Amino acid sequence: MNRAGPTASLAERVIRTRDSEAEMSIVLLVLDVADAPFAVGAQAGRKLARLGVTRVAVMQDDTTLGVLLEGWAFDATSTSRAIDALDVPGMNARVLLPVLDVSVSRPGADTIEFGRSPNGGSRCTT
Repeated sequence: MNRAGPTASLAERVIRTRDSEAEMSIVLLVLDVADAPFAVGAQAGRKLARLGVTRVAVMQDDTTLGVLLEGWAFDATSTSRAIDALDVPGMNARVLLPVLDVSVSRPGADTIEFGRSPNGGSRCTT
């Protein structure tokens, strides 16, 4: 194992691959604000929980509404059922899936880990 200090170059740091690690499913629904009055009520929360969703985050600007769904037991292939649970007009929702999921630790860490993202690409944890 390389014990390079905080000033070591990237090439001098330890790099490990994590292929067998479980991944959390993450889906972002993108909607037009004008088309989607949005609220998450108790009934929608129960339906999402049954689908394995453990976190919902809502983001918005003047024109776009984003609804982030994530959960360890959530299967991204059930996104259409999640849209139904939220009572979001499915025809107007764009579904974005993760391409890269990066976690960043404190500066000076001497380990950088690369793993697989949910879609089979690379994930870098520093």
